[in-house]
Order: sequence, then C-alpha cells, then structure tokens
Amino acid sequence: MKNAMFLFAVSIIFLSNCLRAEVVEAAEDVRIILFVSSENGLNVRESPSVNSMVLHTLPHGTLVSISQKTSEKYTIDGMNDYWYFAWVEAIQRRGWVFGGYLTDRFEAKPLVGRWVREDDSIQQHTFYIDGSFREWLRGRGPNHEGRYEWLENNTVRFFYYFGVGDMGIEVRPRDATIEFIDDNTFRRIDGSGETTWIRDNSW
Repeated sequence: MKNAMFLFAVSIIFLSNCLRAEVVEAAEDVRIILFVSSENGLNVRESPSVNSMVLHTLPHGTLVSISQKTSEKYTIDGMNDYWYFAWVEAIQRRGWVFGGYLTDRFEAKPLVGRWVREDDSIQQHTFYIDGSFREWLRGRGPNHEGRYEWLENNTVRFFYYFGVGDMGIEVRPRDATIEFIDDNTFRRIDGSGETTWIRDNSW
C-alpha cells in the first residue's frame, strides 16, 4: 500500500513538472521592461497560472525585466493578456506575472520609463515612479543615478549622487527643461545643450 502511494505521488510530481516544462517551452522570447500598474501590487507566481504558488508581491510602480511571454493570452479579472516571465530583483529569481496588471507608462507621470537618446542610442535614462533615476550606457551598466523633482515651467531638477570615499554621498543638483513632443518623445535642454529622447522599453 505504501509503495503504491509513493509511486502515485512520484507520478503526480513528474506530471506536474512535465506540464510546467511544456508551458515554459511554449513561451516566446521577448525582451522588454514594464511597470506594475495595479495599486494593490502584483503577485509573482511560480508558473503562469492563478493557482500556482505566489513567490512574491511587487509594489505598485515596480519595474520588471521580461524575457518571455506565453504564446496565448488568458483572461483574468476581465482582462485578456499574456503571462510574462520576469526577473524579480527583490527575491533574486524569476517568476511569472500577469500582463493585465503591467504598463509601459503612467499618464500622470509621463517621464517614468526607459528612454534612449535619439542621436546616440548607447545613452539610456530610466525614470522610476518613486522619483529615482538611472543613466545607463548600453552594454556598460549604470553611469549615474539619483532622484528627480518636477518644478514649474517644465523644469526638472536632477539630484546626481556621487560617491566621495569615506565621506559618503555627495549630491549635485542640475536643472533641465523637459518638453514633451508626444507620448514617446521629449526634448531635454540643459547647460550641455539640447538632446531628444525616445521611449524604448527594450533591454
């Protein structure tokens, strides 16, 4: 009797793993970043199903780096979208998130997102919903980071963080004028001149 129960349990585990592997194998590669749009956060699950184990809950506005999506859309809470396989920095592992609760932009905070410089795609800016930012050089990693604040007359004040050895962090403010040409393009004017930036959520 015990042997039969053991074999049954092993069969269930094997079948579960096969089904999970089949789902992941059917996924399509996609390299984009998106943000959690749900005010209540978003569950990261072990597999693309509302019945799978919850690994972590991401707060509103969290950036996720997506590497795969399911080949078919699913309807959850009245929303029809893909499941996405994403890297979750908070738990240092990957998991599945439902696309209905993700977005590439926030209407009330149009600067949030990843942007590339029009005449030099190596330069990237990523603006987060919490008011922080990172400037990247593609293929080389972060170049600068800090926080930003919207002032009057389309002015944004950037606070750049610089390490100064044992003294900690030095903060250097720098103002720039941000003019949105459309939802996917803005012009930045500062002491270094004028540059144009294009929304690009690929990675």
